[in-house]
Amino acid sequence: IREISNKKVANVMSIPIIIEENVSIHSAIVTMFLEDVGSIFITSNKYLSGVVSRKDLLKSAIGNGDISSIPVSMAMTRMPNVVYVKENETVEMDLHNAAAFPHRLRIKF
Repeated sequence: IREISNKKVANVMSIPIIIEENVSIHSAIVTMFLEDVGSIFITSNKYLSGVVSRKDLLKSAIGNGDISSIPVSMAMTRMPNVVYVKENETVEMDLHNAAAFPHRLRIKF
């Protein structure tokens, strides 16, 4: 952990996969697996509105709903529950934020 904790977030972050919040849960699942990612960023009118994870999508797929007609916004974690860090911050700062807000999802900008 010490080795990575001093690195800048910019050096360890990946390119985000982004979809609009009106996209179906089914399409989000397909996108997630085609892009081989663990989470997808959700936008509304080009502004971040939330994040959806594999676990979020799995819970939706196991339910009895028609995932082809339910928007991904119904399964995502919304912005008030998302904590983010800037590219120039260190991973150690991100770990500190994780400890301070354990119930929130963290994303990097």
